[in-house]
Amino acid sequence: MKRLYLIRGPICAGKSSLVEELRRRVAGVSIVDIDSFKRQIDSEGSSDWRRELALEIGLFFARRLMEHNRTIVADIHSSSHEQHDGFVQAALATHYEVIQVLLEPPLEVCLERNCLRDIPDVSYTLSDEVVQKYWCNTYRAEGELVFDSSSMSTREIADSILAGRSSES
Repeated sequence: MKRLYLIRGPICAGKSSLVEELRRRVAGVSIVDIDSFKRQIDSEGSSDWRRELALEIGLFFARRLMEHNRTIVADIHSSSHEQHDGFVQAALATHYEVIQVLLEPPLEVCLERNCLRDIPDVSYTLSDEVVQKYWCNTYRAEGELVFDSSSMSTREIADSILAGRSSES
């Protein structure tokens, strides 16, 4: 079965940890991480053009992987309709099953995690205001599995995803 696992969440929700857990547990998986592309383009600051280019690269990469029938785990933000819609459209066009996941911890948890966060290839910090903005702009997509990543371990969330159930089921 050709699958796209679409992992969404605000900044510091635990997306990267979940992506790595799924990489360990799903055979033949390829990762598409929009933030990695953004950091490769410019690690000194954020900009609209950098976000747009990273999305173009991510979608191109995902489509090419789909041509090779790869299982894909995509790490995207929960406030970007463009990212979500782009990946879903690419999957539908190539007859991929889309498993949508939203990590939705409380804002206080994201803010706390942001204080502890260290990304080696980034030379700027994310303010609490930026974290709060992304958290407040998170939306739920229809049919998505939703998890509070502050009350479940990454392993438990991965178990639930692979079993096809949400913590809200």
